Amino acid sequence: MKVSFLGTGNSISNHNRKNTSLILQSTNSILIDCSGNPIQAAMQSGINPDSISDVILTHNHVDHIYAIPSLVHQMYLLHLSSKRAPFRFIGNKSTLDIVHKLLKAFNLLQRKGIFEIEFIEVPKQGISIQREEYRIKLFPVNHVWTDCFGCKFLSEDGKSIVYSSDTEPTNNLVKESQGIDLLVHECSTFTQNKLKGHTSFSEILELTSQISSKRIRLVHLPKIENDLQYIIDNKLNDLFGNLVQLAYDGEVLEI
Repeated sequence: MKVSFLGTGNSISNHNRKNTSLILQSTNSILIDCSGNPIQAAMQSGINPDSISDVILTHNHVDHIYAIPSLVHQMYLLHLSSKRAPFRFIGNKSTLDIVHKLLKAFNLLQRKGIFEIEFIEVPKQGISIQREEYRIKLFPVNHVWTDCFGCKFLSEDGKSIVYSSDTEPTNNLVKESQGIDLLVHECSTFTQNKLKGHTSFSEILELTSQISSKRIRLVHLPKIENDLQYIIDNKLNDLFGNLVQLAYDGEVLEI
């Protein structure tokens, strides 16, 4: 199981971090949230875009869904003379409603020869989905302004990954993160002790004592100047060794 960090920044991109988005690499890869240019980012990570079978959209905020029309359009152009497998969008009702509107605005669903697109609605309490190589569990987290869910991936060989999405610290997330191989957790501020709807660096330090994950990577990061980034990296290394680290755009982790 491999995780590619296509982007690791918060809602405002900066010179070295794009909006947070991940790909779980496999024969059938899973794109988690859709920002930037996911086709290009996948290729830069050595991933064949045709391997993407599912797009999980954790919630309806702009920085997590705005690249959907471009993703579908580029997939369509890549397959003008060939057929691609069905494509699935997974999200809650409000998010899928926006996806439909975005695709309709560019007339993408009506294009001649467009590949099959399926929409899977996630209920408020979450859902479990079985794929050939994974079991996916989507569970509610607390982003305050809108319904949002975290993601847990369990492979056939027993490997496990949890992605927090945007959330304040929650019992749900702590529960799902016990005994896993990798936790990808948001960290939206290094200067405030709390940030509504999000998790701060100081809260991350508290969470590490409640979670038994072999590795933790921090994403949804604010703009960090090089000198501060150096200080944070060193502090994390002093406190946790390789357990807790900042994630970086283009980084690939094999679990």
